[in-house]
Amino acid sequence: MFTISLIVFFLLGLSVVNLISKDFSIGEKFGYSLLIGIPINTFFIMVLSLVGVKVTAVTLLIISIVLIILLNIKNVNWITESISDAKKINLSKINFKNYHLVWLSLLLITAYITYGISAKNLYWPTFAFDSVAGYDLMGKVIAAEGSVFNSLFNESGKAVAGSAHRIIYPPNMAGSFAIAYMNGLELPKIMITIFFVFFLISLYFLSKKYNTKTGAAIIVFLTIITPEMTSHAALSLINLPQAVFVGLGYIAVWLWISNNDRKYLILSAVFLAINVWTRSDGIVFNFVAGLAVLYFCVKQKTYKDLVIFSSLVLFPFVAWYGFMAVYNIKAAVENQQLLVTHLFWDPEKLRSLWGSVKFVLSSMNYYGAILYIFFGAVAINLYNIYKKEQLPLLFLITFSWLTFTLFYYQIDYSWDSMQNVISYSYKRAFFCFVPMLAFYIASNKISLNLLNKFEDFVTGKS
Repeated sequence: MFTISLIVFFLLGLSVVNLISKDFSIGEKFGYSLLIGIPINTFFIMVLSLVGVKVTAVTLLIISIVLIILLNIKNVNWITESISDAKKINLSKINFKNYHLVWLSLLLITAYITYGISAKNLYWPTFAFDSVAGYDLMGKVIAAEGSVFNSLFNESGKAVAGSAHRIIYPPNMAGSFAIAYMNGLELPKIMITIFFVFFLISLYFLSKKYNTKTGAAIIVFLTIITPEMTSHAALSLINLPQAVFVGLGYIAVWLWISNNDRKYLILSAVFLAINVWTRSDGIVFNFVAGLAVLYFCVKQKTYKDLVIFSSLVLFPFVAWYGFMAVYNIKAAVENQQLLVTHLFWDPEKLRSLWGSVKFVLSSMNYYGAILYIFFGAVAINLYNIYKKEQLPLLFLITFSWLTFTLFYYQIDYSWDSMQNVISYSYKRAFFCFVPMLAFYIASNKISLNLLNKFEDFVTGKS
């Protein structure tokens, strides 16, 4: 049953991808489909809960099949075209000279690390507190009772005592776990593995639209060897899935900006919409991406695209808070002010924040050497930056980083120490930047020129 659900969810995601554009490569379509199909179903878990229909594996399958039919009524030709394209594939005509040992080695090492962390994930049970008392708990109860508003909340909407604050997060992660439980799995951690594996596939093929195949392999390799981030591929927490959607969303925005290819703007909006459907505080990343989109849409006078992008990236955020308002959903611990809601200036707090952030980000145990390599890449590209080369890409990375860090400046630390929050929350939330840092390292102008020359050399084109 679980396999059937995944196939149907894959076809649903593929239908959405084809609706955006049929011009995506086969590799892109394969990578994106489940990353989109599963969150659509977690969204409908909320919708069914709202209208009072019990959520089951069968009801989700029926909804997915109906959506697949509706999405393909006017687009059914892509099925016959795909079959026709598949029949045209002739392995004997593949030029193997275009594939070399460096590229193959990077992919094999990546595959080996992916296998190892996935095996670890599937072996150990759920033990992280945020999941045991949050996402996993919510997933179990959704599966058992068929509703997001369930016995974990009392009649007034307050969460049960002892539950983690994560119980009131948008239900993309809890809903994904619920799908696994509904389909008879004893543990839902395979959902993390699915997100991780299809993320790596998507990252490779998305990066390959801008870089060489070796450059794309380097981007994936740099991402997967980041210790703290990859370790979370064996944990049932929410930070890695959020990084999946932010990373892919930002790279897609850059592809739209650099190539003026509209399908990547829509793809970015879809991924960033799923970002806030995973964590509401991901709105920070949507805000910065929105500024970039606003600038270029106004510049190009493509206001319709601006409206579509803005509507998509805000809709899940508004929908979840609307759902919580309907049922008056509140965390178990009330009256806990997490943020200072007005602007203020506190140089001592800023110094303390920077000290804590610097300690976390400079540790090679957490992020390896990727930050040092990124700053090195920026340094050797200063002349190109001065000439305004790839400035929007750097803006997306640096301004979102600044905004994200200032968000932690606005936190009221009366409920916990700043050092503790930075060491467990900021450290994990920084995963969102890892794919972007890796992308810039391999895709800045100097790296791109070197990779193109290397590709020509090893394939005998120079």
